Amino acid sequence: MVMDQVGRQVSRLVGKGFLIIVLFLSTYLLTYSPTFINNVSAQQACTCFCAVEGQGAIESGNLTESACSDFCQDQYASPMAVCAKSIEDGPSTNLYCFDETACLNQDGVLSDKQASECIPGTTYCYPASSLSTPLSVSIGGASEVDDLGSYIGLIYNWMVGIGTLIAIIFIMIGGLQWAFGGVSAQSIGKAKERMKNAVTGLVLLLSSYLILFTVNPQLLSPKMPQLPMVRQVALLSEGSCGYLTNVWGPTTYQVSNGAPKNSPYAASPWTVDIASQTNTEWCGSIAEVLTDNEGRKVASGTTCTYDYCEEKNERCAGSGTNYDCVKCEDIVPDGAGVLTPSDTVCKQLSVGSGQSFVTTGKFDQCFYSTDPNLVVSEWEKVLLTIPAFTGVATVGLTDDVAQAIGTGTCSRIQFNCAQIKTCDDYDSIKIKNANVDEPLEDIVPGTFWSSEYDLKSICEDDPCRVQEETGGERCVFSESIGGLAAGCNEADS
Repeated sequence: MVMDQVGRQVSRLVGKGFLIIVLFLSTYLLTYSPTFINNVSAQQACTCFCAVEGQGAIESGNLTESACSDFCQDQYASPMAVCAKSIEDGPSTNLYCFDETACLNQDGVLSDKQASECIPGTTYCYPASSLSTPLSVSIGGASEVDDLGSYIGLIYNWMVGIGTLIAIIFIMIGGLQWAFGGVSAQSIGKAKERMKNAVTGLVLLLSSYLILFTVNPQLLSPKMPQLPMVRQVALLSEGSCGYLTNVWGPTTYQVSNGAPKNSPYAASPWTVDIASQTNTEWCGSIAEVLTDNEGRKVASGTTCTYDYCEEKNERCAGSGTNYDCVKCEDIVPDGAGVLTPSDTVCKQLSVGSGQSFVTTGKFDQCFYSTDPNLVVSEWEKVLLTIPAFTGVATVGLTDDVAQAIGTGTCSRIQFNCAQIKTCDDYDSIKIKNANVDEPLEDIVPGTFWSSEYDLKSICEDDPCRVQEETGGERCVFSESIGGLAAGCNEADS
């Protein structure tokens, strides 16, 4: 019994001791780990820039951060501007630093002094003194002001004028009360008190100039500190290199030349660094963007990717550095390309457009579908029928097919309205991808799959306007019944 108690006591002591050790180690790590990490970070080599007065940010080689600070003090008697671990950290990306062109583009005035935190040749840019800001509500007849200081001065003068007018009105009211008060001592007393208060307020109001001057002369004509402007940086939100520079291989970036859309930058293209391209102006080539179409510098490190494909029915697709020219028909579940079928991917691979269909009557779209008739290849359909006739199971095939149907596929639908004369002609439109070549009559709506285009949607939309051309009845979709296939027919009159 005694031994059991001793054992329990020892266990408690050991447990408490272990807990104390854990708490101690946790406190130690929390206290000294940041210092250790900072020390390690400080020892990492970086490009040293010294902020030298009158000369700018002078590059001083690769040093650690602490060595950089010491070097700047010893060599230039100046503080460290920055110890850049990458180009983005360097003084060239400082948004307060302008060259002459950038300053003029923002209607500014370039400082005649070299800013110590800017690389030589760039400095601060200040707003032009002639700039003015319009007022939504005019004050005292003024409709615009130069800065906040002049705005405050304008309000002060306006309020002094309004205060003076109010004081005069109260003096006049007091005079009238006195004049018509008769022999009533109480009425005359109230009139005198009102006039006295109005005169006192008027004296204080008109003496405000002296009061403000006594407190601080700068309050009479407040001047806002002149702050340097921030350099505008263009952000690249969308568009390939070809779209930005209006280049589509040997020609211009226009739909008529095979490009996905028309570039709006034909007259004023963006500029890119040709030397930084990873290849040429072909699909997947990457280039650094320098300026936008208005000549403004873009954020440092901004790149774009060329998307030119020589074949008109191909589109440049991929991500990162893995790009390739692919066709809509190639994006299938078992394909070895860089893309997986999806609604977004398939739409991006369409080579036709709504505008071109309106003008040419030629429909050419890439669409996403999980219809088994488009996902499953012909030989797989044959193999799926083997168990029914022979009893021999096709091991693993059913699971693979189910997975493929779940993934879906991209397919291409093409037709020319010049060849669609009746509603029945819609049945023979071909749907193609790498696995199948099916007529539209086999692509019908289903409960367990979806497809952007099928016989029902095409038939009822009647994109070729068969009804208008023939003067007949509208086209209607007929579902398959018994052994009869689905079809597109004219509605019964």
